[in-house]
Amino acid sequence: MKAFLKIERCGEVFSVRSEKAEQGTISKRVVTLSDWCGRYPDRYVAVMLGAVAEADIHPEDIIYGELRFQTHDHNEQTYQDITLVNFVKLGNEEN
Repeated sequence: MKAFLKIERCGEVFSVRSEKAEQGTISKRVVTLSDWCGRYPDRYVAVMLGAVAEADIHPEDIIYGELRFQTHDHNEQTYQDITLVNFVKLGNEEN
């Protein structure tokens, strides 16, 4: 899903182990996003990985981003994962 989004909260970047990464670790960051337009915007908690996680973003930033939604089963329960795959920073809502 591609949408105009506002960064509500932005966690710190940290490293996690990854078998897919060349160096064995990959950068990760958790962000809370909301739809930029609308009276009652939808909110999402998403993970950013790799170079995307290391990007310079802050609360109140407006982005045009692509979210990927996936589900997985664990112990007979289904969980949803949301990943911010890529984005373009458009500005800051305060400006």
